Amino acid sequence: MRNSLRDMMLRHYGPLMVALVILTFIVMTAAAREYINYTTIQANIDYQLDQQHYRSEKIAFEQNFLIPYLQSSSALFFYQHENSVLGGNEYVIHFEEPTQTTTNAIDTSRVEEVQAAWQSFFYRVREYIKEH
Repeated sequence: MRNSLRDMMLRHYGPLMVALVILTFIVMTAAAREYINYTTIQANIDYQLDQQHYRSEKIAFEQNFLIPYLQSSSALFFYQHENSVLGGNEYVIHFEEPTQTTTNAIDTSRVEEVQAAWQSFFYRVREYIKEH
């Protein structure tokens, strides 16, 4: 009885199941495409808002700082310094590394003093250990 019911369901509902699987696949594909389109639109909106904010900040900078700076009396002074043009009482100063005329010899007298101090210390430690 059970086998016959199964065979009957497969015979009558088999094509319907195949159609439902194909329909499900088509609907899933359409849903994925819609989701991708939605996220792309959201990303583009965020990008445009960022660009609008950047442009408004740039315009505000130019109107509030750059134009008054360029119209100030000190603008010429700063332009000259940007282009390496010196003013009336300005001079260029070059720093050079001094030449070494002496040799790079190590002062061995201090080294010998330190070595002698350590030898004396270890000698006294050895003597102390021998006594105790």
